Amino acid sequence: MIVVATADFELAHDLLAALRERSIPMQVARLEDPVPPETTAVLTGVDERVDAPAAVPVIRGDASQIRGMIDRAVQSEVDPSAPVVIGVDPGRMPGIAVVRGGQTLAVSVVEATEAPRVIRREYQRYDDAVIKLGDGARVEGGRLLRALEDLPVQLVDETGTTPHVAGGTRAMGDAVAAVNIANRPGRPVDDVDFEPTAGEIRQIKVRSRQVSSDDRTLDGERAAAVARGELTLAEALDDHRKAGESS
Repeated sequence: MIVVATADFELAHDLLAALRERSIPMQVARLEDPVPPETTAVLTGVDERVDAPAAVPVIRGDASQIRGMIDRAVQSEVDPSAPVVIGVDPGRMPGIAVVRGGQTLAVSVVEATEAPRVIRREYQRYDDAVIKLGDGARVEGGRLLRALEDLPVQLVDETGTTPHVAGGTRAMGDAVAAVNIANRPGRPVDDVDFEPTAGEIRQIKVRSRQVSSDDRTLDGERAAAVARGELTLAEALDDHRKAGESS
């Protein structure tokens, strides 16, 4: 269990909020009291003194270092030989989770255009990371595979990974799905190229009319290029417009 012991209200508030978000067991302790015997790490302020056994890591920092402090505390509970897995739930707003030895180190939900950058950033933080990508959203997943084809990516059967979150948000479900994907077995990616189905092309045509300011519907060739990740939807619409083709 991680203990938060600090007189800095802002630091305590931010640490507790971040720990709750990651569902990490925690307890608050006063600086002057000994930490509980089940404590695995203590989070405190830069210049604060804590009554903790020598074997318990005391991690100091300020409100600008929340994630790094928690990462170090969590990793003190995790087998350092366990591999780091970056689970990705693809879609219009991909969920991304960093997991090691069953412990969730970080979760985020980002715009699809930002996902490759965020995944690469997380991958570069560790020496032994592997990326596991859910196989449910073929079009969005195909784009991510192309963007990450130089990295070690495995595909995961994501059936049942997205929970129903009563009273919650879709983003919360995507984040949980990314954690579940990270914890499932994966299979190597044989080929990043695929031909979109007629249904996938049709969905992109519908989407193009919904997002364009002039009710423009892409032709089949450009819609297929979007599905394969060769063009973004905005690029395909711009090309269609510049070609002088009717909407």
